[in-house]
Amino acid sequence: MKKIFYILSFLLFLSTVVFSQVFELELYTDTIVKGKPGNEIEIKGELVNHTQSPIGITISRLENNIPANWTSLISTDVCLPHYIDVNNVTIPALSKQEFSFHFVTSADHSDTGNALLEFRNSADAELVLLYRFYCITDSTFVSINKWPANEIKITAYPNPNQGSFNLKYKSNTEEEVKLSIISLTGEEIMTYHLFKVHPPFTLIPISYRGDPGTYLLLISTLKKTSCLPLILIE
Repeated sequence: MKKIFYILSFLLFLSTVVFSQVFELELYTDTIVKGKPGNEIEIKGELVNHTQSPIGITISRLENNIPANWTSLISTDVCLPHYIDVNNVTIPALSKQEFSFHFVTSADHSDTGNALLEFRNSADAELVLLYRFYCITDSTFVSINKWPANEIKITAYPNPNQGSFNLKYKSNTEEEVKLSIISLTGEEIMTYHLFKVHPPFTLIPISYRGDPGTYLLLISTLKKTSCLPLILIE
């Protein structure tokens, strides 16, 4: 009897693995992208078919929470017009399909936007992937890995966290450094003003409140701004 139970359990495990590996979205970028106002900023990846048969995928833009002067586009083989919310693709057996999502931003001012996309197996309505993509524009943004390491070093841990984390911080710049936590809708949750700190690192415990989700840890001087995603969990 135990042998039958173990065999059934193993078959259930295999079916779960196969079920979850029918297709996936492999992203080359983060789900949060940043750039300067007026640029077209994209999230890139590939849809991967793990099966021995072709599969059809329906890509739907379920939400488009962007500023009125922005547009967003779904792209696979071709880049669709901004007013089309659904795209259907067929991926051959054991093959990949290029995918990208584009935020076409305005040069007017810095802003944020996000979109919710669904990837559904056309032959099986229960096989669904949901992704929310975020875009932030700021004329002073630089990538965190392009910020000279001898100027500012910042690490936040644990991340994800439940509303409190440690900020490990060192700055060799003479400028005041402003550290802010903001929501993806632009609401400022809290602000710290930091100054030049010589080695060793300064460790600062920080607590904040908000609904579970993604926030941005903004690090800025008068000339530069960069950010790290901060994940709040229950």
